[in-house]
Amino acid sequence: MIETIEKYWDTQPCNVKHGTAPVGTKEWSEQVRNRKYLVEPHIPLFANFAMWNGKSVLEIGCGIGTDTLSFLEHGAIVDALDLSEESLKLTASRTEEYGKKSPYQWRSRARLFHVNAEDWLPGNAGKGGYDLVYSFGVLHHTPNPLKVLRNARSKMKQGAELRIMLYAKYSWKNLFTRQQPEAQGGCPLARKYTVKEARDLEDLA
Repeated sequence: MIETIEKYWDTQPCNVKHGTAPVGTKEWSEQVRNRKYLVEPHIPLFANFAMWNGKSVLEIGCGIGTDTLSFLEHGAIVDALDLSEESLKLTASRTEEYGKKSPYQWRSRARLFHVNAEDWLPGNAGKGGYDLVYSFGVLHHTPNPLKVLRNARSKMKQGAELRIMLYAKYSWKNLFTRQQPEAQGGCPLARKYTVKEARDLEDLA
């Protein structure tokens, strides 16, 4: 199953078509970012990017790196990972492009990892763990989200925050439109959770 999921996101990285400019260009990157936060204005509120200035962030499932860029722009130290190598390539090119004109030393504050988070997560060596573990719209796509959460718990420092978004079973979109949750069709795995199921998952981790 994990190979099927990886192939799906390699073939069509999430949000890659949300810009009309050639993929990988600065213009395309800006278009993708602007559209994402226009249609999902809750993301900046949920992530509170500015709160993590100077803090260490582990982003599980960074996709093409839109939130990664926002964390970096606000001064965070980010380890970002994804199962999709093609998505990570776009994340790398976007951070490189932005970093050229940034007053911050982005390259020294960002590490990217092509890994399955069920098997392994990087560590914040010498600093007691991460201040934030962040995963937005990702864990419902992996076969064993509990393994990911348990791995994440082991990488968090005392007092760290875990900010996770999962698809809601009792959402307007799910109950009334019966649409599959992804904007692109054919997603091989996309669970939906009740509030209780999400809390139970967290408690088990």
